[in-house]
Amino acid sequence: MQAGWLFLAFLIFFSPLRAFAAVAVTVSPSSVNLAENGSQQFTATVTGATDTSVTWSVEEGSSGGTVNASGLYSAPSVLGTFHVVATSNADSTQSAVATVTMSGFLHTGLIYAGPCTATGLPGGTVLYTGGQIPATPLSSQSPSSNAEIYDPVGLKSVATGSLTIPRCGETSTLLPNGTVLFAGGLTGGGATSTAEIYNPAAGTFSSTGSMSVARTGHTATLLSNGLVLIAGGENCNSGCVYYSSAELYNPSSGTFTVAAGSMATPYTGAAAVPLASGKVLIAGGASSGAIFNTIAELFDPNTNLFTPTGTMVNPRQAFTATLLQNGNVLLAGGQLSTGAVTSSAEIFDPTTGLFAATGSMHVARDFHTASLLPNGQVLIAGGGGAVPRPASAGRYDPASGTFLLTGSLRRRGFITRRRR
Repeated sequence: MQAGWLFLAFLIFFSPLRAFAAVAVTVSPSSVNLAENGSQQFTATVTGATDTSVTWSVEEGSSGGTVNASGLYSAPSVLGTFHVVATSNADSTQSAVATVTMSGFLHTGLIYAGPCTATGLPGGTVLYTGGQIPATPLSSQSPSSNAEIYDPVGLKSVATGSLTIPRCGETSTLLPNGTVLFAGGLTGGGATSTAEIYNPAAGTFSSTGSMSVARTGHTATLLSNGLVLIAGGENCNSGCVYYSSAELYNPSSGTFTVAAGSMATPYTGAAAVPLASGKVLIAGGASSGAIFNTIAELFDPNTNLFTPTGTMVNPRQAFTATLLQNGNVLLAGGQLSTGAVTSSAEIFDPTTGLFAATGSMHVARDFHTASLLPNGQVLIAGGGGAVPRPASAGRYDPASGTFLLTGSLRRRGFITRRRR
């Protein structure tokens, strides 16, 4: 009899502890990357208790942001790592933590309306420069001289020197010595012919020689001989002029010289990509009267002359051109002559000089980015074409000629620009 009472007492005494120990809390997502002042909805799951409610808090207090009763977290305006905590109301000793890594841009890059430039530097960091400071109405937006360096590993941005003048729509070219050439673009007074050099070692910008004419919407391509080919573009400072001319920048002398040849058609908003042969493919773009080109030409740095090549499948501007590992070029997205943004893509084969259609992207994009991956595929991300801007990214597989969906961007496309 005494043993029975002892067993009953054991059950009564230990049953609450058994229930208490069974309570568990999990938070989803368990970790996120956010930009300054960004937000994230967290959800908590409680098991082992009839009361599944939680109390939300931020481990670092108000300096680490705020979280409301429903788990909506609002990040602060400073970089760092913070922790969002969900504590069980049924058992205050049981909680779960989500880690928030703050990554963002101080001034330029994705925060500015664009078009800004993004230049990969030796070492893997990215230099963001210029762009337009967002304003309402859009007509009051103004170019920026801000610049910063983003570290994709440390997920943070640090300020660097400022451009010598505010610019948007300029070209940026990484030179063989590690410096970066910025040419043309729009200033507060319109298109400019000026250019400048960024020195990563010193973190400073300095003026260099000027182009023969003021240009925006032009292309800039580093040639195999170390010179930079500047081609096409427009100048609407006093009536719009479209250029078929080209010039070469010499980093050794810091000067521009007019190239021997000119293109067959004046254009702006075309794409240029150096080929394995050392020649440069320049294709597409728009001319006077909003005429979109299917014309493509090849520039030969040995002769400084342009020669025609095959005709594009679709006339387009504001698209990407990417040299593939097999020597072909992928041309994707952009704006068509109807003004519509397209998801179509095509391939240029240098051996035949012909263009042929390939698979289409999952969404229409313009002013997006295209990056060749080590596995030979091409990552397509950002850009416009939809409202809201497409947050998804896709990969082009040259082997199958198709686009594959991949992860989403933390921020949607960042470029805004006048459409023709």
